[in-house]
Amino acid sequence: MSERPTEKKRCIFRKRLRGARFAFVAVLLAELVLRIGGWSPPAPGSLTARVSLGEGSVMGVHPRTLWDNKPNVQYADLVKPHSSNPKRQAYLDRRATAFEAEKQDRISNNLGMHRQTDCTAHKPADTFRVLCIGSSTTWGQTAHTHWPALLEKELATRLAPTRVEVLNAGVGTFSSLQLLKKFRHTLAEVEADVVIFMNAWNDTAVGWGSDADALAGKTPSLLERVRVVAWLRHGLGRLRGDVPPPRVMLAHYKENLRGIFEIAKSRGMRMLLCTEPSALAILSDEAAHKWARGGHTVERQTVYNNVAREVAKELDVLLVDVAAKMPEEKMGTFFFEPERDPIHPAIPGNTWIATHVLQALMQSDVVRAVQAP
Repeated sequence: MSERPTEKKRCIFRKRLRGARFAFVAVLLAELVLRIGGWSPPAPGSLTARVSLGEGSVMGVHPRTLWDNKPNVQYADLVKPHSSNPKRQAYLDRRATAFEAEKQDRISNNLGMHRQTDCTAHKPADTFRVLCIGSSTTWGQTAHTHWPALLEKELATRLAPTRVEVLNAGVGTFSSLQLLKKFRHTLAEVEADVVIFMNAWNDTAVGWGSDADALAGKTPSLLERVRVVAWLRHGLGRLRGDVPPPRVMLAHYKENLRGIFEIAKSRGMRMLLCTEPSALAILSDEAAHKWARGGHTVERQTVYNNVAREVAKELDVLLVDVAAKMPEEKMGTFFFEPERDPIHPAIPGNTWIATHVLQALMQSDVVRAVQAP
């Protein structure tokens, strides 16, 4: 009688073992198929894998901020953007044609800033200097008509004979955390009277993973690298209605703005905060849905811009509420083809931003001190 239960247990064990083997082989085959086919769910990956770096790009790998602008990059060295999508390529060609007259010999100066002329970290005597930090909306899509360049031109006219420098230290795809680190380390020696910050769009992006983890060197675990597991998690998340986290959480965005303010204060600089505008409000439903998948919605952009407003009020910082002031009826011309790119200002948009930043500066005590005899 005692042998029957033992035999039964062995039979159950063998069945479970066969089931486990079958499951293992099935998962292994599924993983193989997913990798050969190149299929992976829209899950966080390497930040640098999403950015054009190295040869043919104005940006290169950087140890502190993952990437940054390279100094002395020639326009001729840049690789023209290419897309396998005919509609996307047609858009890129139209954009290149629109700014053909803006081409220049050099796209970054000796300090990696979007500026034709070289500059020193030390502020020259009898010079009023503004340092602009932000992402590609600050760096600009053109040579001479990005808003920091237009601001310099107008400020120089207003403050003559005082020499004026507006340094454009924007970096494409940068988040507020990367800007904080760049300001603290890479720009540590750069002197200025005013530092202007404008960035929110990149912080709200989803599907990139956490900037804090990436900058800390955190790598995915072995289980997180298994695509079958990644697809299962993605599917369950969709069923639950989970919203992927942004690159920079809202609370961290606020802390980053405060950190930039503290650094500016310690260096004797005044800070000016700009809310970041976009054309999301005028998009078609189809385009709005597409951008929403990446975390870019009017609601989310407003929430992050509200934090900038709160920080400006809390710290008594100059604020230019570009996002609130930009007229919706003009967004179609202020952004180059908003349906495809609702964040990067065209020349009219850059002019409008520069004008409003200029007005705020001219009314500030820091400029009045320069104008005083």
